[in-house]
Amino acid sequence: MNNSQVIKYFWLLDNLIRVGDHGITLEEINRLWSRSKHNDSHTEFAQRTFYRYINELRTIFGVDIRRSCGRYKINAIYSSEFDITSNIVNNLLKGSDSSSFKCPECAA
Repeated sequence: MNNSQVIKYFWLLDNLIRVGDHGITLEEINRLWSRSKHNDSHTEFAQRTFYRYINELRTIFGVDIRRSCGRYKINAIYSSEFDITSNIVNNLLKGSDSSSFKCPECAA
């Protein structure tokens, strides 16, 4: 897994967290992704790639993402684990330089 792919996973997870119960369509995700500072190549998520990323987020983070009426949302949130994941995502997205990462539990 390369850096670009990891950034996409975190970016997608962060946006799914932000939309909450309302959910988001693939079209809306692509609109946001097209304007993201992390999208240097100005590409979109192909549907097949998007589904693969959803499955990877489930595997890596244990986040259950469901589709209902064409909208994707996080189905279940495990509060303490999810809060830590959310903080890690936010910190990583603030800068792609790994040296700027601060663990939310370790930060002084």
